[in-house]
Amino acid sequence: MIGQKLKEAFVLQILTPRTKFSGGRGNWPLQILSQDNGFLNTTGNNEILDKLVGIESILSHHEGLLVGQHERLKRLEDSGSIRAEDTNDIGYGLETGNNLPPLTIPNDHNTPAIRVLRLPKIRALIGEYPRDYFYDIEIHRKMPTLGQDVVLPELDKTTCDGLLSAYYSKVHCHHPVLDYGTLLHYYNRLFNEPFSWTIETAIVLVVLALGEVASSASAQITANDKQGNSLPGMMYFDPAFHVIGKEAQFDFGLRAQIAQAQVLSGIYFAYLAYPLLSWRMIHSASTTVQLMLSRASDIDSLIDDEIRLFWSSFLIESDRLAEFELPRSGIESMVDDMPLPSIADSPDTVIIHFLAEISIRRLLNRVHNTLYSSKANDRSIKSLLDICEELNRQLETWHQSTPESARPSLGMEPPPDSDSERALILRIRYYACTHIIFRPFVLRVIDSTSDDEFGIYKDKVLENSIRCISAIRMYIHNVVYELARPSPYTWTLAMSTFGAILVITAASMSPPLKNYLPDIVSLQDMAIRTLSPWAEEDSSIKSVIWLMEHLKHRRQFEIR
Repeated sequence: MIGQKLKEAFVLQILTPRTKFSGGRGNWPLQILSQDNGFLNTTGNNEILDKLVGIESILSHHEGLLVGQHERLKRLEDSGSIRAEDTNDIGYGLETGNNLPPLTIPNDHNTPAIRVLRLPKIRALIGEYPRDYFYDIEIHRKMPTLGQDVVLPELDKTTCDGLLSAYYSKVHCHHPVLDYGTLLHYYNRLFNEPFSWTIETAIVLVVLALGEVASSASAQITANDKQGNSLPGMMYFDPAFHVIGKEAQFDFGLRAQIAQAQVLSGIYFAYLAYPLLSWRMIHSASTTVQLMLSRASDIDSLIDDEIRLFWSSFLIESDRLAEFELPRSGIESMVDDMPLPSIADSPDTVIIHFLAEISIRRLLNRVHNTLYSSKANDRSIKSLLDICEELNRQLETWHQSTPESARPSLGMEPPPDSDSERALILRIRYYACTHIIFRPFVLRVIDSTSDDEFGIYKDKVLENSIRCISAIRMYIHNVVYELARPSPYTWTLAMSTFGAILVITAASMSPPLKNYLPDIVSLQDMAIRTLSPWAEEDSSIKSVIWLMEHLKHRRQFEIR
């Protein structure tokens, strides 16, 4: 049903592409308007659309199969034909088959690195840390001085042209929240008309800031001096931040530009690896987007700018909630009713990659909710095996059903040059999802006192533990490529890398698993080297580096 609704909405969008002010074909860079790119063909668009919508349909079908399995086993349990412990929380731990697993990250879930840090095996090595350890580090961290003076920076046209180009090639591909033609209109107006402080001016300045930070070296981004304009892009961002805050105070969902500016600001802070500042801006944007959508007469009346804003807000907020226990904006509750962006007006693969990331982010949220909620702790091995196999089947469905132009190749080698960074992010998401799907088996083995605890499922538990270890290995190798440059995913990847290192370090000290990690020291060193350039002195990433080094030395001491 979900897939059919989405398909109908998308077909309507493609057959009647929207016309935006100054957003026609002539405003796209010439190199991406080649007839060879395949996006000037409506038939090709429909084929890609069918495949993307097909992912939702197939995943919905899998949900139905799993819920049906739950209902059948429940009937058998009621009749006494099967042991209750073998059906405990079967399916998604649902009480009834009518309640499908939500695509939300639950409160107090057990996925974050800080929860793995508190495992008994890890605590025995490096001591106990409070559950809000990383949060406390970030809230006491020295913040950039912002919004005190609204002074227009010197705008050299040649320099700004380069920053605009850098934004388009390095940032827009991750979060296409701006129609490029509209952005060019704002940009040209800034240089060709009398200056005024407007939200459109602020958007251009944040875009310039993003172009600069995305082109900077790690040493510039982690500079200790947070005063003035020392951080990359801050000379543009600081006055824009003041304007955005002032404009947002008196807007109640009337202008999409407010939310666009807030999302772009959240992305800027993400490049600087300030997770709480990024979350604050995205939380505000999500609230603005929800106010805006509440005024829409129906879903069909939404324009693509609004739809893209919704999904970018959802993606970034989900990344923050995966590691921090923070207030929800409520945007997750609207996911099932929101159409995906149209690909009709996009002459490259940006939107296809964006759609693929939305889809796997939703699956990641489902894994968080299914395996790591407070209700998921006491499942039987049989139940856990069934659930994880189904979740992994959904992950493989996502990978196989993603259009070939966006489907990430798997492995340790760098992706092909074409769309390499977006393909790399999707590959990293794939291995991150595999890791957390099979992590519960590693944790069960680590805590076990004997193989006999798993009975007839012993071999399968070991097999799934090895799958988790292999996924972590692939994940760490691929994060190396992404963090070789500035990224809006820096903090997210740092924390998930730390969580992965904790899991395999504990596994390397477990007799059943240690032989599957002959490269544990190499992986620990690789993670430390990869994150070190982004470790500002008082940041949570710096603390992660210290903890990984300490953990490595303590492990080597213990196994002597």
